[in-house]
Amino acid sequence: MAAPYVDDHTLRAHAVVYARRARAQVEAFAEADQRQSTAFMHTKHRESIGTLDPGDATTRFTYGRVWDLGTEHYLAFVLLAQVARAVDRLGLDVPAYPGPLPIKLLRNLDEHWDEIDGSALRALRDLEPTVARGQVWFGGGLVKIGHATTEELLAWLDGVDSIVRAAAERAGKPMPSDDDDVDLSSQ
Repeated sequence: MAAPYVDDHTLRAHAVVYARRARAQVEAFAEADQRQSTAFMHTKHRESIGTLDPGDATTRFTYGRVWDLGTEHYLAFVLLAQVARAVDRLGLDVPAYPGPLPIKLLRNLDEHWDEIDGSALRALRDLEPTVARGQVWFGGGLVKIGHATTEELLAWLDGVDSIVRAAAERAGKPMPSDDDDVDLSSQ
C-alpha cells in the first residue's frame, strides 16, 4: 500500500515555497553562468594577445567558477524537482514543465554522480541520446537547464506560484506573501 500524502494545504505551501526558492536558484545559476562566461572570454582574450597579466579576480576563468556553476545547476534541479513533485501531488492544471526531459531524471542524473551508467542516464539517453552527466546547455546567449531556457523556467515557476496561490484562495486558506509578517502568537 502506498504511503498517504500530506494534506493539500501542506502540499500547496511546499509548492509555493519551492517555486519561490527555485526561482531564486535559477536566477543564481544564470548569474553564475554570466560570471563564468565573462571570465572565460577575458581569459581567452588575454591568451590571444599574449599578456602575462592574469587579470583581476573577477575576470579570471578558474576552477572555482566551474565548480560554482555546477553547484548552482544541481541545486536548481533539486528545487525544480520538488516543485514538480508538489504540483503532481496536487493534481492542479498547471503548465507542463517547459523542457522535453523529465526534471526528476535530470535531478537524479546529477544527484547520482557516482553511477557511471545509472538508471537516470539510461532513461534520459532513451529520450535524448546526447545527454551527458553534468551537462549544461547554452545557445543564443540563453542558459538552458535540461533543454529549457532560464526564461522558460522562470515563467513556469511564476505560473505554478500563481495557480497554487489561486487554489489556496479557493480553499479558504490563502498563502502568505513574502512580505507578510509571521504571526508568532500562534507559535
